[in-house]
Amino acid sequence: MQASSRSPAPHRRHPRMFPPNPNPTSLFPGGYHPDRSNIHHLPPGSHITHIGDNRIHAHHPNGTLLHDLPMLADHTTAANKTNRALETGWVAFMEYHPPSPLLNFHTTWKVPASPKAYNGQTLFFFNSQSPLSSAGWGAILQPVLQYGPSAAGGGAYWAVASWYLSGGQTFHTTLQQVSVGQSLEGWISVSSHSGTVFNYNSQFHNIGDSTSLNIHGIRELGSTDEAFEVYGLQSAANYPASTVQVTDIDMNYISGGKPPVHWVSTDVDQSDAVKITVTQSCCVSTTGKMVFAF
Repeated sequence: MQASSRSPAPHRRHPRMFPPNPNPTSLFPGGYHPDRSNIHHLPPGSHITHIGDNRIHAHHPNGTLLHDLPMLADHTTAANKTNRALETGWVAFMEYHPPSPLLNFHTTWKVPASPKAYNGQTLFFFNSQSPLSSAGWGAILQPVLQYGPSAAGGGAYWAVASWYLSGGQTFHTTLQQVSVGQSLEGWISVSSHSGTVFNYNSQFHNIGDSTSLNIHGIRELGSTDEAFEVYGLQSAANYPASTVQVTDIDMNYISGGKPPVHWVSTDVDQSDAVKITVTQSCCVSTTGKMVFAF
């Protein structure tokens, strides 16, 4: 089933063009942060807690308070996801809103061949959860596969980390290098909940605890995405040199059972050559599959 509105002729290989990365140390999955001091590296297993609507605390796994931060003007709200995509490089993504809260959402990514040319470009692939636009607040939690530089580090190699964005603050775990062909299991899970308050965890399960990031005391992250995001793209050779295989997409309700997922595809730029194809639906009777092609 073709789930994207992209329909370029086979010979068309015109990528969406972005200027070279102006400051990759301020780049995160979502764009360039206006203030680098609001991007925070956290040790694996750290937890972030929302304190009312005004502050965010970040704690070391041993309980030590690492950051006491204000909630700033939010540039990651779910309400302007389409605008954010147009402005910051969400080239293509699939979106689904489950009718009931999820216990977990996981995706297996196969690390693709590296781009044929490296010009300082940055590529992000991820599954993610964020609040519904009707929720009135903004956040996104995501285990991310990255190629190129970002605020977490990186270069001409593939690497992974977990990221959390909310209230103008951005958090990430230590970037871990991975190999072409490696299988990665990106998980977002509810560790506990009480009423409308949820605690979440993001990590790549088969990488170990190095990418584990815990978020406490937030409302439901009721929107799911599978996405590809780019910065500093100069030519088609800056894309991965192979397709990106996305398999074992699965979701489970907290209440039990699985949602019958119906993805909504968004094609940000019709002129580029990126396509997403859903090759197997999920999640009631089988896990889902997608392919990102370039």
